[in-house]
Amino acid sequence: MWFAGAHLIKNKLLLIVEEASSDNIKFSYQDTKISGFPFSWQVNFISPKLTLIEQKSLRDIALPALNIKFNYLLRDVVFDFGTAINCSHIQDTFIHEYKFFSEQSVIVNISFKESIYFLKSDSLWENFVTSVNFDLPFVKVSSDEKDLFNLSEIHLLSTREQEGEVGKTHLKLIGNYNASNSYSRPNTAHLLLDLSYLINNDSLAREEELEFNRRLNFSTAKLRLDNASLDLSGFINLTKISAPYGELDVSLEHYHDFMNILVIENLEHYIDYIKILITKATLADARVIVKCGVCKK
Repeated sequence: MWFAGAHLIKNKLLLIVEEASSDNIKFSYQDTKISGFPFSWQVNFISPKLTLIEQKSLRDIALPALNIKFNYLLRDVVFDFGTAINCSHIQDTFIHEYKFFSEQSVIVNISFKESIYFLKSDSLWENFVTSVNFDLPFVKVSSDEKDLFNLSEIHLLSTREQEGEVGKTHLKLIGNYNASNSYSRPNTAHLLLDLSYLINNDSLAREEELEFNRRLNFSTAKLRLDNASLDLSGFINLTKISAPYGELDVSLEHYHDFMNILVIENLEHYIDYIKILITKATLADARVIVKCGVCKK
């Protein structure tokens, strides 16, 4: 039975890869091997590479190996990306190369509500995924033999469930960023995000009867950039017949520094306008109520 399952799984996986390929997306590899007897199936891609082709550029993501492990029900899948990931971006004659090195294997766990054997490449995969779990203690990013930054204590957990007519996706993400030099902006960062995205699928109710079509619930959203920080909580409702509305509690510390860090390149001359806009938004009587608890300059 194991050998029959191994044959079916390997062929199914290769078929999904082939169907997902297009003129803009290419997935290549040197060889595939299957192992795991007798308790699981593991498909190992040797030297896999994902190529994203754009009109004027080319992006490659390459690994020494990619191991994909399936349980017997084919509902739980473990992706092992190894400890090294190489990325390159080619545009005209310029080539930018980045290397990601982790102290431990980069592992992503994905659970499906039914066997993935029955899924096709054109299926809405997000409707079949029940959870995604990802932990990364430490990863270093470098380019041209120079360290750029490192990420540490990264944890991502996403779950999906259906409560009556409402579909709920819950996302929790935490992690730290540290630049490898003192002049980078920001030099340090910390993120804590806990939010839910709700979709109301009640097709029998009239639009004016629905409290929302989509809702974003921010249990916690904390972002610290050097000595500046943003804390946010609340909700935003989206409907088809009215403007977005909700209530957000916002706490900003050193918000001028915050905006200076986040300003997009070549938009520096807009920074004062954006700061004024934020100040006015905290005082405006609008449908989206913004409560500014701490706004320290």
